[in-house]
Amino acid sequence: MKADTASAPPPVRASDGAWMSFVAAFVDTLGFIALFGVFTAHVTGNIVLIGASLANRHGEFTARVLTLPAFMLAVAATYLMARALRRWRLPAARILLCFEAVLLLATVGVAHAVGQFTDETSLATIVAALVLAVAMGIQNAVMRMTYSSLPPTTAMTGNVTLLVLDLMTVLTHPRGAEEHGAARARLTQLWPSMTAFFVGTACAALAYAWIEFFSLLIPAACCLIVAIRAGTRL
Repeated sequence: MKADTASAPPPVRASDGAWMSFVAAFVDTLGFIALFGVFTAHVTGNIVLIGASLANRHGEFTARVLTLPAFMLAVAATYLMARALRRWRLPAARILLCFEAVLLLATVGVAHAVGQFTDETSLATIVAALVLAVAMGIQNAVMRMTYSSLPPTTAMTGNVTLLVLDLMTVLTHPRGAEEHGAARARLTQLWPSMTAFFVGTACAALAYAWIEFFSLLIPAACCLIVAIRAGTRL
């Protein structure tokens, strides 16, 4: 029994979601600033921008179009990789989060090796957008499969809705009520992720203005921190 307890993975913590929310916000903001308005984490935003470009009959959206299938393929590949890693009794969460960190670091190399980020049609822009979209696809899949008890780290609209509903529940139900307790428990997980997301957007803007794509070293380090904390979690 003691051996089983020692080898058990650490519990899922709200701070894990906060770290990954910071990563998603940082990468999405940096991508939007540096890649001419491409969302790499909130990919449905690209669909809106594509529609706007079509309606206005101007603008190039090759990178935006390609990020959606890249994101979807990354999610599918992550699912298959996770199944294989679990079958081999390897720490899937740790390995996949490390792979996400590697992709973020690879984007730094792309920024200095592929070419100039002259516009949204340049090869450098498209390649960087695809690599970042794949990294965010991995993160979304891992959070859904392994950290499903935590709030989403990229879709803040749903989190804001839940935050308001839970606040109203806490305010309108007596302290001893079951609804009150459940809402308070959800709030303890929501506020760290939402706060980290807002901090991540600000940090990305400031860091990119200072060191450009080298700022991706920051979210890569955050991924590695969560990977280490994941331990043997499958």
